[in-house]
Amino acid sequence: RGNALAGLGRYEEARQEMRRALQLGKKGETIMPQVGDALFSYELGDDLYSAQQLKALVNKYPGFTDSRAALAAIEWTEGDLERAQENLEIVFEEDLRYSDSEWVSDYRRWPPRISSELKKFVASKEGSA
Repeated sequence: RGNALAGLGRYEEARQEMRRALQLGKKGETIMPQVGDALFSYELGDDLYSAQQLKALVNKYPGFTDSRAALAAIEWTEGDLERAQENLEIVFEEDLRYSDSEWVSDYRRWPPRISSELKKFVASKEGSA
């Protein structure tokens, strides 16, 4: 339900649905709602919370590429270029589709703000190559 609301641009409601799913979910089955909560929070301007959540998710689930890709985009936006680069390299080792902004926004269904940040980061890497 949270993703459907996000598809309608109703990010506050989407975030609330993700948080409700977290409360109802079984331990170990909450990675997607946690990532959704972080992405929707970023879209709503809660950058610090989003970054903290994504860092915690990357530490807990280092192989979950979605959270690492989002964290890389935020780190790049905040000027933490070294960490952003490290995370993006790991992401691309796992899944090159994150370099495709249409795949990120249309298939992964990331909100516009974080999708745009990742797109700009990837474009800056391509421009410097």
